[in-house]
Amino acid sequence: MVSSSAPCVSRSTISMPAPCTALSTAPACISPGLYCTAKRPSSRKLQAMAPKSGAAVRGELGRLLVGFAVDRIFAPHVAIAILFACISGVLALAVFGMSVAVPAAFVIGFSVGAEVDLIGYLVARYFGMHAYGQIYGRQYATFLIATGLSPFILGAVRDATGSYTASLFTAAAFIAVSAALFSRLPKFEK
Repeated sequence: MVSSSAPCVSRSTISMPAPCTALSTAPACISPGLYCTAKRPSSRKLQAMAPKSGAAVRGELGRLLVGFAVDRIFAPHVAIAILFACISGVLALAVFGMSVAVPAAFVIGFSVGAEVDLIGYLVARYFGMHAYGQIYGRQYATFLIATGLSPFILGAVRDATGSYTASLFTAAAFIAVSAALFSRLPKFEK
């Protein structure tokens, strides 16, 4: 007998953690990568941190605009668009370095601001509100575990290659995997 408080297992239950994990792995490591890419011997500390300083404001802007968008567009498609914007910022930073740090940080901050809100929205749409706390807790725990592991993963890439550029390319790959996984999510049930 299944307890009425236990969430049911469905394709969505199984497929939701994967894009959230890939999503969280990349942006969590961007801040150290941005700082270390910016902090060259010729840079002053203030110059090195300038691109990161406005990320919180950009993140809030991302939350507002994504909230507006998901009311009108299928949420996984919104997530994919945001992820491609984030990939462009990460790749620009990896390829062009500090010359594009401010616009790259803007795009990355905007993208990161929406990710946690999208998880909550997607959980509500795919699973309803019956066991929302339990299901959201599982999705968010997956997200946080990946967020905690990402600096180690990308630090290992940096140690192996001697450059943060390879870490940024790795982050872009994780974000691309997340976009591919979001594209596999099913339509919402009515």
